[in-house]
Amino acid sequence: MRLLGDAAIPGIARATAVSLLGRSLSPQSLRAIEAALADGDPLVRLAAVSVLEAVEPPIRLRLAAYLLRDTVRAVRIEAARILAPLDKTHLSTEQSAALDLALAEYRQAQELNADRPEAHLNLGVLQAQLGKPLEAEQAYRTALRIDPSFAPTYVNLADLYRAQRRDEEGENILRQGLAVSPNNAALHHALGLLLVRRGRQADALDALRRAAELRPDNPRYSYVFGVALHSAHQSTRALEVLRQAHEQHPGEREILVGLVTINRDRGQLIAAIGYAKKLVELVPYDQGARQLLAELEAQQR
Repeated sequence: MRLLGDAAIPGIARATAVSLLGRSLSPQSLRAIEAALADGDPLVRLAAVSVLEAVEPPIRLRLAAYLLRDTVRAVRIEAARILAPLDKTHLSTEQSAALDLALAEYRQAQELNADRPEAHLNLGVLQAQLGKPLEAEQAYRTALRIDPSFAPTYVNLADLYRAQRRDEEGENILRQGLAVSPNNAALHHALGLLLVRRGRQADALDALRRAAELRPDNPRYSYVFGVALHSAHQSTRALEVLRQAHEQHPGEREILVGLVTINRDRGQLIAAIGYAKKLVELVPYDQGARQLLAELEAQQR
């Protein structure tokens, strides 16, 4: 937040600071992000509006709607992208018109790169957000025809099927992707989550483990694998996975929450309190973290 407020720092560095703030949202960081939305550097505004994808729809609309008319197209279309999933009945007539114009610009930007799978993937995501699953599936299929090795398309198509309760087809799609890209961690992770939903715990753990092993630099994969192990009554191993992940990613809130929760559930209050203190140090403005620490200390007494 200090770096973000220093106008002498180059915009690209302040934009990075905004994106990092988005990983630990709090009232204080949200105020800093709101200020960044009006920054004179479009890189900072672009980063700030991207972060808003993680906030509640009413706050997202309140903070981002005016950026639909930003002077820079990249900012306008990013605002349109994060506002597209919102119920249009909550938008004013003016906001709805601005969103339609910015979404048209977004589509045009993707069509300029129609020879690339990424463009059709982006269009598919947009159509899914707009509640148009048939059009979304068509876009994803086009992306796969252009480049069958582009793993994100398989993940998004499977997620589209999940939303339609078509997990059997989703599993087939993910396995098709793994046949092409057997060492893609995102595909293994998506398959693991799908198998959890289908009640195939052992297979799910194997897929989630593989994702975490392939991408130890991605803390989310280790966190999910650890939680899955805990759910499978393998808490000792879960703690081992999460401790290793914490050593590699000491600033990841989710991993600390997992360590606190599992240690608490096992009655290991001293360890739980130690991790809870780290959590409070990491996100000092998080009232939930402070409350959790207070509850643990009360239990210890």
